[in-house]
Amino acid sequence: MGPHRIRTYLVFLALALLLPLLAVALIAFRMAAIEEAQIENRIVQIAENLTVAVDQELDRALITLETLATSSELRNGDLRGFHDQAVLALKPEKAAIVAVSADEAIRMAGEEVQTSC
Repeated sequence: MGPHRIRTYLVFLALALLLPLLAVALIAFRMAAIEEAQIENRIVQIAENLTVAVDQELDRALITLETLATSSELRNGDLRGFHDQAVLALKPEKAAIVAVSADEAIRMAGEEVQTSC
């Protein structure tokens, strides 16, 4: 057996050890890329769902406010009556409406009517 023959076997041995490691590394990188894409897709889906939920909440609030804006009590200056309507309209929500006129601000719905100057 000559030195070239042993060297050839050692090269083949080194390749036999390195090729599976390279294959595992490539598979691991590919799996990481797939997982990253899946996480990105989940984040986009969560963001879209959150956008829909916020839009729905804003639509509900807008409808409530538009409905309360047509209140005859508000139009006639009956703030106590408007307060009662606002409390009923906002009962399931944890919200408040603040009515501001030129000379006073009254906190509506959720607390007693308070007048401040």
